[in-house]
Amino acid sequence: MTQILDLGWTRKILLCLAESDHPLRFNMLKEQLGLPSTTLSRRLEIMRHLTLVKPILDEDSLRCAYSLTELGRRVAEEIGSHAERLKNLSPDLLTI
Repeated sequence: MTQILDLGWTRKILLCLAESDHPLRFNMLKEQLGLPSTTLSRRLEIMRHLTLVKPILDEDSLRCAYSLTELGRRVAEEIGSHAERLKNLSPDLLTI
């Protein structure tokens, strides 16, 4: 799992989902992160396989949204706390 977390977009996806108070649809994630569809799709598939995110199907609209699993939330919290500690050392050290 460490290798997938080394990918910058994976961290950003985790943090974006963690900051949201509701599941986010694919296009909303894509717009918020400025990611190409193929990159986002690949990352979400890998993250789903690792049980970091889960798809949630809206049966009324048949649209899929994504949210963090409990594991994904814990990983996002760890990433956020590490980022905060680095920022406290030097604000220029880290750009997430």
